[in-house]
Amino acid sequence: MSPEDYVEREADLFCPVPNYNSLLADAEREETSLGDVFNRMAPLHDGYVLHSPSSDFAQMLAYLESVMPCGSLIVDAGCGTGLHLGYLAQKIRSHFIGYDSSENMIRYANERKSRLHLDNVEFHVNAHEDFPNATISEGSADCIYSLYSIPDFQKTVDIFSRLLRRRGKLIIDLYKNDVFEKEKILFDRGFEKIGDRRFPTRPPLAAFEKY
Repeated sequence: MSPEDYVEREADLFCPVPNYNSLLADAEREETSLGDVFNRMAPLHDGYVLHSPSSDFAQMLAYLESVMPCGSLIVDAGCGTGLHLGYLAQKIRSHFIGYDSSENMIRYANERKSRLHLDNVEFHVNAHEDFPNATISEGSADCIYSLYSIPDFQKTVDIFSRLLRRRGKLIIDLYKNDVFEKEKILFDRGFEKIGDRRFPTRPPLAAFEKY
């Protein structure tokens, strides 16, 4: 199954959401916390992403598949509805853990897990600051990827560094703002940049290795 096949198959299950951005703006204005915003938007998330007119999503899946190691544990930090993980867990021999602070996002992720019969996947309602814990212990992860904005970048990178094994990979979106400051934070914590990938309409992803 190619990334394009996966996107096409999943897109058949969800209606397009052409006014997603205005609905998101309403949620951000009316809800009191980021978790409440994501809970409200969870039913619309996949329809918006899968019916986007660009091919970025399939290209992003292909890139993630190409750089992720086969190993004991891969972590999707801020997994949302498990849309990325639903493809990767079928293609890479590893155990996957996805976590998100939104209960509704995780509910939809578990529905995807059941529908796709993903026996190498588990989902948890957690925030970055909840780790390490019994679910993801210190030094246990071969790869962590986080594809959305991280509110407290320095604190979260410290957490990711604790969770990763030596030579573990971190794949992250750095490019919204303060790129050089973020790269310095990573370099200061023993990460070396090993590549990046640019896409037509979304910010690039950067891959780092922990030394």
